[in-house]
Amino acid sequence: SGLRVGGSYRVQSDVPVIAYQHSPIVGQATNDSSVLFPEHALRQDYVIASYPPFVSAKLPDDKNGRPSYFNVVALENDTTIEWIPKRDSAGNGITVPAVLAGATGSTQLNKLDILQVGASTLTNMDHETQDISGTIIHSDKPIWVLGGASCARIPYDGPLGCNHLQEQMIPIQYWGKQYVAAHSPIRAAEKHYWRVYAAEDNVIVTTNPSQPPGTLVLAKKGDFK
Repeated sequence: SGLRVGGSYRVQSDVPVIAYQHSPIVGQATNDSSVLFPEHALRQDYVIASYPPFVSAKLPDDKNGRPSYFNVVALENDTTIEWIPKRDSAGNGITVPAVLAGATGSTQLNKLDILQVGASTLTNMDHETQDISGTIIHSDKPIWVLGGASCARIPYDGPLGCNHLQEQMIPIQYWGKQYVAAHSPIRAAEKHYWRVYAAEDNVIVTTNPSQPPGTLVLAKKGDFK
């Protein structure tokens, strides 16, 4: 975890454009991209979606088993960021505090500063628990937020191989109650996986067709199945 001054770019055009952020784990493999939302669509409340790190003795140390994380970019000076992680989050002891699960962390950013917070590897000893997913974020001004994992495998305990994952988070204000759950292209006998996150306490989710275990109950904001 850390706070970086500089390193982000602001793009402005005189006609509407579409923009993507492209992030490879290395120059030639395991790439991922995410569409970027325009500034006027950014808000102050988010829930982070990410995935646990994949671990393999065949991966180099700089890509192996790194905890999932979220990034925040401030749009204005003197922006206060608060986060409540589902699992302990790491700190750098200076600008970013280490935060216990369920507690509240806070720091301040100026315009275009970058905050990155990862799951703690000191207290979350199992790699499967080094997942920042479900973290609740609130700021006093609109912010840009991304959830990511350096190298993830879905399912977590699958065979060798992993990929960089990232996605810009959608503000809670835009969330809805009914969705069509599209799946990825069919490949061999692979299964498809969805995660459903709660934006409030006591959320009940049903699916058609029904999926085991049937009705999902998400007790707390940020919980997911």
